[in-house]
Amino acid sequence: MNPLISIVIPFYDHTPYLPQAVESALAQTYANTQVIVVDDASPVADARELLNEQIVQHGDKLTVIRRETNGGSAAAKNTGIAASKGEFIVPLDSDDVLDSRYVEIVFAAYSQERSVGNSEANSTTSKLSGVFTQTQVFGFHNFVHTPECTMLAIMSGTPAPTTFLYTREMFNELGGYNTSVYHDDDEFWLRALSNGHTFCRVEKPLYHYRKHGRGKSDSNRAAALSSFAKEHPALYEKHLPEVLESMENKYFKSVDEYQTLHDAFKELSAYHEDLEKRFAALAEQNVQLNKKLSLRVFDKVKSALKGPTVNR
Repeated sequence: MNPLISIVIPFYDHTPYLPQAVESALAQTYANTQVIVVDDASPVADARELLNEQIVQHGDKLTVIRRETNGGSAAAKNTGIAASKGEFIVPLDSDDVLDSRYVEIVFAAYSQERSVGNSEANSTTSKLSGVFTQTQVFGFHNFVHTPECTMLAIMSGTPAPTTFLYTREMFNELGGYNTSVYHDDDEFWLRALSNGHTFCRVEKPLYHYRKHGRGKSDSNRAAALSSFAKEHPALYEKHLPEVLESMENKYFKSVDEYQTLHDAFKELSAYHEDLEKRFAALAEQNVQLNKKLSLRVFDKVKSALKGPTVNR
C-alpha cells in the first residue's frame, strides 16, 4: 500500500528559502507524493517565478497556486489541502526543510502502529491519525528538539511541530486550520487531541526547522494562548488547574535555567577576567624581554662597528 501523500507549502515572504524547501519535498525517497505550493499573494516575489526551473523539471508532481488576496498561513494551507489529492497530508513552512527520508519513515511508522493497533485491539492506536518526528533546529541555533505533543502542553504554551503527517480524514473532521487565531498549527493540534486523535513520534530529527530573526515571538505566543482560551472556553475551564500548574512549573524551570546560566556566565566572566590579567602580565614580560634583547643586539652591533682594538 503506497497511498498518495500531499506535501503542502504555504508561501508568503520567505523568498530566499522557498526553493530549498520545495527541493527537499521533491527529493523524498517515498515516490508517490505531490507537492503543492500556495503563494499567499506574496508582495515580494511570485512563487511561480522563483520555482520556474523546478516546475519545468517536475511537471505535474509540483503545483503552484497563487491566492488573489493574503489570508495568512491557515488560509494558505487550507487552500493547498483543498487542491491536493493525497490520502495523507504533510504541511511544510516555506523556510523549513524535510530530510529526504521523512515521508518514507513517518508513513512506515504510521502503518506499523496501525497494524499493531488492529491486531491487538489497542485503544490508543484505534484513532491514530498521524506521526511527528524530532526536530532539527538549524540556522541561528543548532540543536535537536523532542516535541511534547500533549493537549496540556499545548494549552499551557508549548509549541507543537508545524510539520507532521496526518490523515485527510482528520483534516476534514476538524474542518481545516482555524484562520482566526494566532499559531494556527498549535490550535489545529489542540482540536485534534481534544477530539481523541492520537499521534506517534519517530525518534529521529527528520524535520528541519529554520531558526531566524523572523520567527514567532513570545508576545505572539501570549496572544495565541488568549485566542485558544476564547475558542475553547469549556476545554480551558475543565483543565484550568492543570494548565496553571503546568505554566507555573515552566516558569520555575525557566527561572532555574536562568539562574544556572547566570552562574555559569559569572564563572566564565571571572575566568575571562583572570585570563586577561595573565595575558597582560605575559605581554608586559614580553615587552621587557624584547627591550633586553634589543639592548644586547645593540651592544653587539655597536661593538662590531668599533672594530678590533689595535695596540701601538
